[in-house]
Amino acid sequence: MDKSDSLPSPRLPILGAINILACLTLACAAIMRATASATPVPTPVRASDLEGLVFEDPAEGERLKQLDRCVKDLASANDWKFIPYTQYGNSFEAYWCSGRGARPDCQIAGYNSQYSDQRAVNLWTLFYPQEFPRVFSVGISALNNPPGEGWSAVFFYFENGKTILGDGLHFEFYHYPAADRPPDGHVFLDLPYTYSIHILREPLILLGPELPLSQEVPRFTPSPEALRDHGLEILDQATHQAETAILSHTRITCDYGDSPGHGLPPPCTPRSLSTQEERETIANLQADFAAQQQALREDYQEMYTALMQVLPLDRCWQ
Repeated sequence: MDKSDSLPSPRLPILGAINILACLTLACAAIMRATASATPVPTPVRASDLEGLVFEDPAEGERLKQLDRCVKDLASANDWKFIPYTQYGNSFEAYWCSGRGARPDCQIAGYNSQYSDQRAVNLWTLFYPQEFPRVFSVGISALNNPPGEGWSAVFFYFENGKTILGDGLHFEFYHYPAADRPPDGHVFLDLPYTYSIHILREPLILLGPELPLSQEVPRFTPSPEALRDHGLEILDQATHQAETAILSHTRITCDYGDSPGHGLPPPCTPRSLSTQEERETIANLQADFAAQQQALREDYQEMYTALMQVLPLDRCWQ
């Protein structure tokens, strides 16, 4: 996964949980690739709402409609820009946004994702072109960046994405030291928890969800204290699992040769981590997780507020 086109990225030079903002760009690319040659052309439905769709799972339809009503109420009260539902690749989606940092198309993608003063929400469901307007899945992404110093919030949820997108739940928070400056701190609360360390050839796949993802969301959202307490549990479990994975002596790194040029990556000669590399990797991941835990203990209320300002999941998710 290439993080270079999706900011903010973790400030630590060695490691960090896989950045959800990269996932947002990746998700769009995956959706578009899946329909590059699809036929026939989908039948148009009403672009103003979700009533023209037929959900495979009626419960998913009810959840998406509830989120739609909630976001529309919030957007109307705060004069957000609205881009109505349209077919885009394999998705049927709508966008809302506000603030000087938001893109004209309200998308959360590319370098603009680190711009100060923006709120953006994207709702979608998925389909296979030959079956439209029969749809499946619920997807939502939300971003709230402060106008100056403070914590941002990123939320990304997708379930029952089948072969198009899969499943994932991400609560991520970035601390910005000032307006239009890159973040200098982060807290990643993702399920499954995927942790990328530059020395390893493959990321670590750590703890997974204990419940269906739709039931995991309310474990974070009833109150600031719920976000803090459940988040600390996740970070503690992820720390121990990451340490255990490194100490299994099965993780592979690369000795890279000279780049062949023409934009191609250098060749990799795989090998196991040395004892010294294992010690250094564990020390680095321990420091990163400890910094995340400290930030969550100290600033959980600000993080929770940033999330609820752009997507009040305490009342929008039933």
